[in-house]
This record gives sequence, structure tokens and C-alpha cells, in this order.
Amino acid sequence: MPYDVFTHLDLLDAVPGGGARRRRMIDLLSRLREQPHTTGDYTDKDDSLRERQVKVVDDCAVTYWVDHAVRAVMVVDIQPAGR
Repeated sequence: MPYDVFTHLDLLDAVPGGGARRRRMIDLLSRLREQPHTTGDYTDKDDSLRERQVKVVDDCAVTYWVDHAVRAVMVVDIQPAGR
């Protein structure tokens, strides 16, 4: 059974409005829904020391963590990826 994927609408401002780049972002979110154990390109920790995955899609870094108890992927940040 797929997990739910949650994010704040404000974060979607960093996502391109259309085209192939937007499609790749939607593909990532869909993959996380079906495969929540997907590891990121690297990890970081939030203020509570929760480990979060960071996946880079084109020029965006998508930060998320998984709450297996409620079967949800929490996308907590989408911003330009550092180079």
C-alpha cells in the first residue's frame, strides 16, 4: 500500500511550472509514495536530530523524512541545490 506524501504549498514555488524539470520532480514524489525507503543523495539532521534524506533533482534539493507509523513521507524543504 502506498504512503501519503505531504508538503507545504509554499515549497512548490521552487518547482518549475512545467516541462521536463517539473515532470522529474513529480516522478520523484511519486517514487517516494511507492518506495518510501528511497535513500537520498545525502542526509542531514533537523533541530530534533531527526535524520532526513536529501535528493537532488535537476537544480532542486528535496529534503524529506519518512514516518512509517502513519505511512507518510514528509517533504519539508525544496530549494535550489548548492553547487
